[in-house]
Amino acid sequence: MRKGDSLIEAVQRRQERNDVSEQSLIQRLASWSANLSATQLDAEITRAATRAIIDTVGVMLAGAGKPLSQRVALMSEEDCQPGHATIFAGRRSLKPAGAAFANGVAAHVLDFDDTCYDGILHASCVILPAVLACAEEADATTADIFAAFVAGSEVTYALGRALTDVFWGGWWTTATLGSIGAAAGAARALDLGEAGSAHAMAIATSLTFGTRTLLGTDANPIGAGTAAQAGVRAALLARAGASGPLFAIEHPAGLAAAFNRGVLDREKLSEIGRYYALRDSGIAFKAYPACSGTQAACQAVQELLQRHRFTARDVKTVTCRVAPLVAENLRYPNPTNLTEAQFSLPFAIGCLLAYGECGVRQLKDDVLNAPELRAEMAKVSMLRADDIMEADDAGRYPEAAAISVELHDGRRIDHRVLAARGMPSDPLSDVQLRDKFMGCAAELIPSTMAVSIYDSLGQLSRGGYARELFADLRARLAEK
Repeated sequence: MRKGDSLIEAVQRRQERNDVSEQSLIQRLASWSANLSATQLDAEITRAATRAIIDTVGVMLAGAGKPLSQRVALMSEEDCQPGHATIFAGRRSLKPAGAAFANGVAAHVLDFDDTCYDGILHASCVILPAVLACAEEADATTADIFAAFVAGSEVTYALGRALTDVFWGGWWTTATLGSIGAAAGAARALDLGEAGSAHAMAIATSLTFGTRTLLGTDANPIGAGTAAQAGVRAALLARAGASGPLFAIEHPAGLAAAFNRGVLDREKLSEIGRYYALRDSGIAFKAYPACSGTQAACQAVQELLQRHRFTARDVKTVTCRVAPLVAENLRYPNPTNLTEAQFSLPFAIGCLLAYGECGVRQLKDDVLNAPELRAEMAKVSMLRADDIMEADDAGRYPEAAAISVELHDGRRIDHRVLAARGMPSDPLSDVQLRDKFMGCAAELIPSTMAVSIYDSLGQLSRGGYARELFADLRARLAEK
């Protein structure tokens, strides 16, 4: 900055130096994402992306029946024009922005959707609703859906790696980075080309949002839906000729500077197309419909119950020593509603003790307020444990838990789980993932329809058209 210059003047001078011969980071991402095709992806990436899509559609089907999803769908139907995009919780199809919003809420309302630690975020619940909505509106091929999902996901995860865990310190990365990835995915689904994709991402980057204060409130799933919608709107605006600041990531007043104290590992962005988070980092799929911080602790308790054959009546106390990330996210020891309950370790473990499971069926008001559950929740305490693992393992096992169960007969039983089943280091099998999908789908549709959708999702990269994918589901919803 020159002496006497204001920040704005310094920024303007930087913009003047960034002539068209210098490609921005957004343009580099767009040059890859806009040209990605399903045929370019190897078998490992194809399998990983297929699993993420199947899991997300499953939890979206289950989430569509929840009251918040129903209210959001009704609002979207009132506010938005009819279109070709399926709205899982509604009765009619909408234009893509409204469908992306409603389906994004449904995909995250159960907190049963996947997680990736490249950015510590839920990308699929934002990217897939945006991509599906645009692909259905454009009647793109299912192979385009597949490529667009991979493109949007990898842009999101590359940004997560480039901004490092510093970014997650205050921002809710699911929305902040997810909206940018949703713009990339939506632009690919609409076939906007490199320039259109770049401006879509630039618009989304300039308008990004989301703080972690929303955890445990309805703003959490609403934020996922809003991020999906923001990505779609950015793509539609770019298609209409709107432009955005192409240097919005690295600009002196841009994303890295304003949101991340200037921390930006550009090399991580240059890896896109060579490093795939879907394959190389891996995606974590949840076994329990709650914050990922509950997963290791729940698995530890469930394994103790199976191994030692005790019952809730035998349990005096359950002490949970958890990694710092877990303690930070699980904020509600005495939840007053189901949204808080998904960020409550006493609720999750209380369900295991009282009912033998913590699943979608337990996410009901009558369960949360049941005396038998509250009695078991009262036995559970959570303690932050900075020493739960060796320092070298902290990055590998960010949500580890060590459980100590004290029984009324005086025995104490201990168990530690570093990485829950479903984490990349211990992935769910295809059979387990299918069982999860079918269990989730049963909340909304008959099993025959669920099998048909499951089979179709498993073959997206091979061809077909977007509007055919959920045609039977749309017909069923319209009959309600």
